[in-house]
Amino acid sequence: MSSPVTDIVSVAALHFAATIGPDHWHRTRPQPIQLSVHLHLAPLYLNTPGRSDDVRDSLHYGHLAKAVERRVGAKEEQGYATARALVEDVTDAVFAFARDSGAEVGGVVHAVCVILSLPKQILLAEGFEVELTTRASDWTAQSTGSDRGSRPGAIVRVTDLVLPVLIGVNPPERLAKQRILTGITFFEAARTDTEDVYREVDYPKVVQQITTDIDRSSYLTLEKLVYEIIQTAYRTSDAQLNSNSDVSASRIDTITVRCRKPSALSFGDASGVEMTRTRGTH
Repeated sequence: MSSPVTDIVSVAALHFAATIGPDHWHRTRPQPIQLSVHLHLAPLYLNTPGRSDDVRDSLHYGHLAKAVERRVGAKEEQGYATARALVEDVTDAVFAFARDSGAEVGGVVHAVCVILSLPKQILLAEGFEVELTTRASDWTAQSTGSDRGSRPGAIVRVTDLVLPVLIGVNPPERLAKQRILTGITFFEAARTDTEDVYREVDYPKVVQQITTDIDRSSYLTLEKLVYEIIQTAYRTSDAQLNSNSDVSASRIDTITVRCRKPSALSFGDASGVEMTRTRGTH
């Protein structure tokens, strides 16, 4: 089976400061962010600059980085209400940059992927990340107003959340909590409706509820811990969105949870369990 032909221009880990709602201390103020951008191009498009060795035949990644910097900088004072709002704004800037550079949106540029990393968003977690891939057709429809409600689902990741948990089958493990490293990935369903009002999942509050529930509980196995985290995540996010039935809401379609127990093995880094559950199977 042959591999697919892909052409991508990227800039990785651009560092900025931006206000995106409250940080992990519940203070609304500028916080450090990282932005990575990937332009998915028509297959073989990069053959031309590959042959000519001329940056003018490609999409200049230096100019791309400047376009992102200008867009984020323009919101320095007012900030963004949510992480997704920033990602969508940067996505718009990237498509506009490609169009203004002479790369036909839809013909040359097939999709834009923006990944936002927020190291200070969730207390006790190494990172919080929002990834959004927008097809050229969706961006064109939204920018022209012909289908303003069409929104792709985001992928939201919480990395290495430290959970103190009373867990294990051995008698010494029942005496003190152990450090469990937890990664949670939320996959949102795409939306195609056209409601004017849109409500997003408050992921920091979902994680806060998970932390609270785990702190009150004890487990014998990692399997049980992972299972309960998935249940709490679905239950808490659904409760947020169902609190106002008049508001169109993002909806989590799939959740992956991975827990690692560093203290489990004398001659290994960690034991671990990972589960992925789609809506209706959890």
